[in-house]
Amino acid sequence: MGVIINIDSVRAFGRHGLSDEERSRPQPFEVDLKVCLVNDEAARSDSIEDTIDYDSIVSITVEAVESTQCKLIEHLAGLIGGRIMDSHGDKVESVSVTVRKLHPPMTYHVGSVGVCVESVSSDAK
Repeated sequence: MGVIINIDSVRAFGRHGLSDEERSRPQPFEVDLKVCLVNDEAARSDSIEDTIDYDSIVSITVEAVESTQCKLIEHLAGLIGGRIMDSHGDKVESVSVTVRKLHPPMTYHVGSVGVCVESVSSDAK
């Protein structure tokens, strides 16, 4: 048995994109997170010490979206995953981060564009 924490639709405004115009004003982004824990201790113990505080994961995510400027959302997703791994690395085996830009500047109308980046602990490789 493994423990996977899913947090969906974290919303934050950031200045990410290739053009100066995209980075000149905040735009809406949405992030989904899948955090795989190293062990399943929390499923057996019912103790907060054996898992990760979900709010801390969301806080890391929102801070990354709001305080950085990336040309590529691929880079932003990798940055978020890296920060979660750095902050909770002893408890985390892998992190999957999906970032969606909700109003991309494209020729055709689309609901969003997004990428998914997976970060894996060096111990798990």
